[in-house]
This record gives sequence, structure tokens and C-alpha cells, in this order.
Amino acid sequence: MNLLKNNLLLFLFVSVLIFTSCENEENANAKKETLFGLTSQNDDMSTLKKALEITGLNSTLEGSNMKTLFAPSNTAFSNFLAENGFNSIDEVPVNTLKELLLNHVIDGRIKEQDLPNNTYIKSNAIGYASSTNALSLYFRTTESGITINGMADLTGQTLLASNGIIHKINHVLELPSIMDHIVANPNLSILAGALETNTDFDFAAELSSINNGPYTMIAPLNSGFSTLSSDLPAASQATMAQVLKYHVILTSNSLSNTLTDGASINTFAGDSFTIQSTPANFRIKDYNNRLANFTTKDIQCYNGVIHVVDRFLIPNLN
Repeated sequence: MNLLKNNLLLFLFVSVLIFTSCENEENANAKKETLFGLTSQNDDMSTLKKALEITGLNSTLEGSNMKTLFAPSNTAFSNFLAENGFNSIDEVPVNTLKELLLNHVIDGRIKEQDLPNNTYIKSNAIGYASSTNALSLYFRTTESGITINGMADLTGQTLLASNGIIHKINHVLELPSIMDHIVANPNLSILAGALETNTDFDFAAELSSINNGPYTMIAPLNSGFSTLSSDLPAASQATMAQVLKYHVILTSNSLSNTLTDGASINTFAGDSFTIQSTPANFRIKDYNNRLANFTTKDIQCYNGVIHVVDRFLIPNLN
């Protein structure tokens, strides 16, 4: 019995030593290189390194502020360049490239196991729709791993730096449009389908273009469409277009802190809805006095902002 006990204690002691040794080695390695230094040492991040130097962001990733960098591989950059008609990274306009790279950076050192699920985090990038509200990144955990904005997967390769952490990804995170963020979130799939299939107006093109907007999109959750068939039986494409337009505020990136209690908001449909804001609640009253509660606010896109609600809105259809 004593021999068994001693062997068990020895095993636990050795395990602690190994764990401590690995942790100390990880910490020691982290003290050696900055985030930019690690991109310089990794052959599969040579395009990223060059892009950081072109934009001057190498100094940002050598600073003391902790950052998390999602690093596209060389292949990911090659695909991005081909898809956008560039022959090399040098051809991308510097200002565009800078914001693109900043969309791969978030504040703080966040390990993979600590990344959220079905949640938005602000990147360091800014779109044209707002000079103050940074672009949102949407994180979702699937059976195959963690995806960002529905377009990039974490590869599981992580590098710890003195000023943060690098997660390698398999796709460049392009600056997200309103449509990109709607499509990325499976809880908005019914809305995405309605926007993509409407034959009366090309919502998908309008909300995808980086040349349009800014817009504010009121996005009903899938559960918010549960009464659609009973509220709007046999609705035509023209009727649905009018309903969808009622969820869009034109030429405005209206953050939640600008939507004050009692405000009447004009929409693309021509009708308005009313904001009801109290310390305990934040909601919309539509033309038919139906109430929709905000569930997620201020999802910033390149061409506008999204507020998610729990019910779809109905304008004046008479």
C-alpha cells in the first residue's frame, strides 16, 4: 500500500514538474518576441509581415499593449488578392490594407479556449460608416472549431508573444458589410433568406456594397419570424419588400446611444417607428403598436450598424 502511495505521489510530482516546465518554457518564449517579431520568424506569415510593414502597423505590434492577432496564412492572402483583382500585396491601397489588417486585431491577450461563442467583439478597424465605433467580429464555435465572421477558421496553431497572442486562420477577414454579418449569424438565417430571395428589391446587393450606405439595420432573430405566416398570410414579394425596407434606416449609422426615448425614426419603407427606451428596457414600437425588444446592439459593419431584435416589424400596408 505504501509503495502504491509513493508511486502515485511520484507520478503527481513528475506531472507537476512537466506542466510547470512547459508553462515556464511557454512564458520564456513569450518574453523573447513581440507579435511582429513572431510574424518575421514564421515563413507562412511572410505576406502578413510585409503588409504590416507597408502600413506601418509593425510598430503597433511591437508595442507594449496586449493584443490578439488573427494571422492569415500566405495561402489565405493569395486567395484574397486573386479574389479582389490584385497581383500582389503592394497593389492594395495602403489605407484599405491598414484597416483590413486592423480587422484582424483585438485588444487583450485572449487564448483560444477563452474566445466567446455566438458573441461579437470589437476589432481595431474602422469602417466608413462610423469614425468612433470599431468594426465587430462575430465568433461562433462549431463542430469543426471556431469561426470568425462565418468566413475564417482558426487552424489551432497558436503563438504566444511578449505583448499578446497569435491565432493562425485560413482566410483573410475582409471588412464586413451588413449583409456579411447577417449571413454569418445562424440566428439571423431567416432574415438572410428573406433578403437574398426577395425579387422586388435586391437587398443583398444593396446591403453588401461598400459603396452604399450608411444604413442602420433592425435585424429580427429567427424566433422573431415565428408569427410571420399568420401576421402576413400569403404575402407577395412586394409586400415582403415593404416589410424588409421598414427594418432599414437610410443614410444613418444610428448607434443605440443616439436612439432616445420617444424618437420617431424614418425608414426606407417611408413609414416610421418609435423608440421606447427605459433603464430596464430598450425596444421599438412599430406602426401597428407591436413591440420588439433589442437583444444585441451596435454590431458595427463597414457600411452601417445592426441592432438585433426579438420580433419583426410591420409598416402600414394599407
